[in-house]
Amino acid sequence: MTTFVRYIDLDGTVNTRDLGGWARQAGGTTPFGRILRSDMPRTASDEDRARLTRAGVHHVFDLRSQEEQRAEPNPLLGDAAFEVVGYDLMAPVMTARASGRGRTEDPFDLA
Repeated sequence: MTTFVRYIDLDGTVNTRDLGGWARQAGGTTPFGRILRSDMPRTASDEDRARLTRAGVHHVFDLRSQEEQRAEPNPLLGDAAFEVVGYDLMAPVMTARASGRGRTEDPFDLA
């Protein structure tokens, strides 16, 4: 039986964890070892990079706003071991709200 580690101890982040094991609406659970989540890796030590590589991390999705990404670039950018993709997760929500769509009490309700 394979044992999966929920939390990955990194020097430069807080709360880095595997999102495997969550119930899926269609049944079953999300697979372990496929998706990790974390806060912004403000620093990434050589050991952090090695731990991420050992965990099989190759793609990093930076979901912060474009302003945040410009002000504080992801330290994994430029590291050949990782492909870092920036995507401003809130941009579509903010655009919809600025156009008058959506409700202010729930920023993700664009009805």
